[in-house]
Amino acid sequence: MNGSELKVVVFGGTGSAGQGIVRACLDAPEVREIVAPTRRPLGLGEDAKLSEVVVSDFGDPEVLARELGAHVEGVDACMFALGVSQSQVPEEDRYRVIMHDYPIAAAVLLKRVAPEHTFHFITGAGTKAGSRMMWSRVKAQTEADLGELGLRGLICYRPGYIHPERLRPEPRTGERLMRALHPLLRWSKGMSITAREVGQAMLQAQAEGRREGVLENPAMRELASQRRR
Repeated sequence: MNGSELKVVVFGGTGSAGQGIVRACLDAPEVREIVAPTRRPLGLGEDAKLSEVVVSDFGDPEVLARELGAHVEGVDACMFALGVSQSQVPEEDRYRVIMHDYPIAAAVLLKRVAPEHTFHFITGAGTKAGSRMMWSRVKAQTEADLGELGLRGLICYRPGYIHPERLRPEPRTGERLMRALHPLLRWSKGMSITAREVGQAMLQAQAEGRREGVLENPAMRELASQRRR
């Protein structure tokens, strides 16, 4: 499909990063269709480009194929932002299901129904195999296992703090701190990025025809900046 008629699927559209990605895609003239698998409404209002698809179990390949498969046939890009923080899910087994099994199941399905797509996957700054930090080693394993699937395109994004589109009324302590520091963190390209900039970076990478790479926060902000020029 040509660059003026992109069909994209955004996983995690109700989350901090995902909402910004969806909004960036809604703003993008080349995106003609956005499929948003979700368990609850995104709350973004009606838009002709946006289709919300209810999925009951993101970790079950059969359920995912049955409930989502027909909607994502032939997508050009998957923007995967579905996830949780370690503070929300401290048990490694449960964390691994969400941060490893969910993206793997999505990638396996998309490889079958949209073999030419590029998989844009958010991990995080500090992702490292063998790390003592549970979240870091799980995300590193997910990056590695996605790489073994033989996808036509795979780009991993490692942002720092992602400043959300919509602020939650009762954020966690760490989130409150990062919100307060965000204006200062913006001075360093390696420290933070807005949720919409994450989406802009993915769209720019797609427009440039990139098919592989691991992009840290500075590279992501540069791509987003290019997108806005």
